[in-house]
Amino acid sequence: MFRFRPARSVQFSPGVDNSSLVVLDFGQPALSGSTYGANYWYFGSVMFASTTTIAGWVEAYGQGFYQCNTTGAYLRVAAGVNTDSGYVTSAHATAWAAMVATINGWFGAQGYGSRISAAGGLDAEQAWAAVSAVRSWAAGYGSGNGAYYDFGSADGCSHSSYATYPGLQCPDGRPPAYTWYQDDYWYVSWGAPAAFPLPEVYDSYTYTLPNGNITDYMANQWEMIRLYGYHYKTSTPILQGTMSTAGAISPSAAWTDLYNSVNAYSPAQGNVTYATYIPAL
Repeated sequence: MFRFRPARSVQFSPGVDNSSLVVLDFGQPALSGSTYGANYWYFGSVMFASTTTIAGWVEAYGQGFYQCNTTGAYLRVAAGVNTDSGYVTSAHATAWAAMVATINGWFGAQGYGSRISAAGGLDAEQAWAAVSAVRSWAAGYGSGNGAYYDFGSADGCSHSSYATYPGLQCPDGRPPAYTWYQDDYWYVSWGAPAAFPLPEVYDSYTYTLPNGNITDYMANQWEMIRLYGYHYKTSTPILQGTMSTAGAISPSAAWTDLYNSVNAYSPAQGNVTYATYIPAL
């Protein structure tokens, strides 16, 4: 669980294809006057950047990738925020989605669209925001301006079981408004129209799966959410990949744990596309 991150790139791994996913985490959702944006770390202090400014940064990142990469690789760059803010709202999500649409329009106008696309990102975690606020952000992002990736952890959730709606409670000692259920994690990572799960997996607590393979608690928390979706909701999450962090288990170990988890139960997911990581600061 990460309370606040500066904007850092995280990048791709097990060579499933020639595509990459990079998350640029810009920190806390923010509002300055009537302008939405994010508060990000800047040399030890917090600075506000508008969605217009952030769009320019993401466009510059994409331009650098396009001009410097000669292998024909495809990039999806996700502009992310966390949920540690009083501005985790539907209105912020709407502005963030409009920003992503603007970035994609710019990529297209520059001729980059065949190799680069933009998405949103949300580090959705119950420790920092009431579940109602996070669900509002997820719904407010909509479905017409590209996907967003939920790159949070499922703190407090069971790593071995699931239950009918609303799923098992995921207690972590917070007040009731901050206590999520498996259904809440399902919704903000998959049930919302634009959501895709890219869960944090950096745990060293191992767990033996029914088929004898080894995973870790964090990976299997998300597998229980996936099975909850299959059995009790309208659709089954497709876990896109993992986000690990420097100093914890390696990106390849995190990816292997999630792969083992999603293929140890029926129905098996099969492939896991990405393994991203947060570099050391």
